[in-house]
Amino acid sequence: MSALNGKPENPESSEPESVQNDWQADRLNYLLVFCLAWTVRSLHIFSLSLSPIFSYKIGDAAKYDLWAKSLAAGNWIGEGVFYQAPLYPYFLGLVYSVFGHDPFTVRQVQACLGAISCVMIMKAASNLFGKRPGLVAGLFLSFYAPSIFLEGLIQKSVLDLFFLSMLLWLFSESLASSRKRIWLTMGLATGALCLTRENALVLVPIVIFWVAVGQCRAQAKTHVMPRLKCGSMFMLGLFLTLGPVSVRNYYVGGQFHLTTSQLGPNFYIGNNPQADGTYRPLLPGRGDAMFEQTDAVALAETETGRRLTPREVSRFYLQKSGEYIWNQPFAWLRLMGLKTALTFNAAEILDTEDQYTLARWSPILRISNYVFHFGTLLPIAMMGIYLTRTRWRSIWVLYLMLLAFALTVIVFFVFGRYRFPLAPILILFAAPAIVDFWDRVNSWKKTNSKLSRPLVGMATTFAFLFVVCNLRIISPTNGQGITLSNYGVQALIRHDFDNAEAFLTAAVNSIPGSALAHNNLAVMYRETGRLALARHHFELAIELEPTDTKIQANLQNLVAMIPN
Repeated sequence: MSALNGKPENPESSEPESVQNDWQADRLNYLLVFCLAWTVRSLHIFSLSLSPIFSYKIGDAAKYDLWAKSLAAGNWIGEGVFYQAPLYPYFLGLVYSVFGHDPFTVRQVQACLGAISCVMIMKAASNLFGKRPGLVAGLFLSFYAPSIFLEGLIQKSVLDLFFLSMLLWLFSESLASSRKRIWLTMGLATGALCLTRENALVLVPIVIFWVAVGQCRAQAKTHVMPRLKCGSMFMLGLFLTLGPVSVRNYYVGGQFHLTTSQLGPNFYIGNNPQADGTYRPLLPGRGDAMFEQTDAVALAETETGRRLTPREVSRFYLQKSGEYIWNQPFAWLRLMGLKTALTFNAAEILDTEDQYTLARWSPILRISNYVFHFGTLLPIAMMGIYLTRTRWRSIWVLYLMLLAFALTVIVFFVFGRYRFPLAPILILFAAPAIVDFWDRVNSWKKTNSKLSRPLVGMATTFAFLFVVCNLRIISPTNGQGITLSNYGVQALIRHDFDNAEAFLTAAVNSIPGSALAHNNLAVMYRETGRLALARHHFELAIELEPTDTKIQANLQNLVAMIPN
């Protein structure tokens, strides 16, 4: 009946059927998943290309674009210690060098990487739980809304998914083989993942621990040498990826940094008296990625009264966060509780663009948002973890990976793209649960008997978890308003005043309590000569944010323009 029936519960007794098959045996299924995932993403990209927002580059995207252009122009070394993870800008620079600066081509390359990720997740699930769960896993990721959304942006999440999917696939292969190239490639994939998502460094001790005590059948329990070789190859792969970046940081910036120097500021953003669990810039109204490093350094140097190195800036913010946690432990615990709730909630918290607002221009994303979202995935995955519990000796490392990624989100602050790496791991567990439930339903239909207790229990458990995960914690209009305001600014920069007015007016209607939205609308009115309306919205913005010097200056300049 169950998809898990007939699968070996003892990982030392026999190999899963799909591990014994090579890629050729199921090539049609893998090709199907690749083509379907690529088609879905391509249709999404094509829909966006018909919208006015397709060429907009907001926040990190704008910074990555400028960085990549500099790299494509030949400045491959750069200046200073890396503040942001460098691999995606270098990837983007390579794409620009080969294909030119074409946003459609960039997104198509990303769609291809996303489709390959679906195939790797399919293979990983097949190795772990069987071919049918493998196919389900590949299909689920193909339609997973956050994946479609993020891969259609100029954003590094596409590489997060690609390298994590590769790592999970290689892990599933390592259960049956101690071939050196598997462990070397695992190290390369982990190192590359760390260069796109710095918190992936938590995976290094987990993998090393797995090598030391894990139930890898290809490694004899009582022999040290096989494990030592595997561990050495993993560390070599890690060194080959992280080593050049560390050397480059020391050579250019004069300090050793394994990846980047933004640990302290990022930790402080999520752990200070004004923190609300999401991203709040160090200075109000300065949420643009272009300002992050400059503001972090300026504030730290102003408070300390001296010039600071990148490491000293990071330590300064870590110390401030430590003081807050020590002096207000109960407030911090409440904050941690809120971040935990946000991490496991269905809502995808925006960075600069909102998944749900973007769906206005993408039928594919609009449809997938209804079913293939985190609020559906998590309840199914929890049931899958329970159903596969007898295999825990061979897959416990996945539990640690899941926990580690979740904790790194909770400890810092919550973005949808920050918790995105949880998705491929959860999909591995969701797939066998879906197949098991399907088999139980079919068995019930064939026997025409009463509903079985396990079937009722699964349905009830899913319903309960689904309700909990989909509770509304934050207002959806907030993300919509911020996104529309950002789109309005981009339209204004391009002197597309019709779209600018439409976006900014809708933004103010969505978030009337936002000083920034009123300020942006006022700027639009000022640029189109409607000075009275501009003054009205500048004044509303100052009422909402009396200490914002930028808005005050905007109003003063406007008053000087108005004839007496």
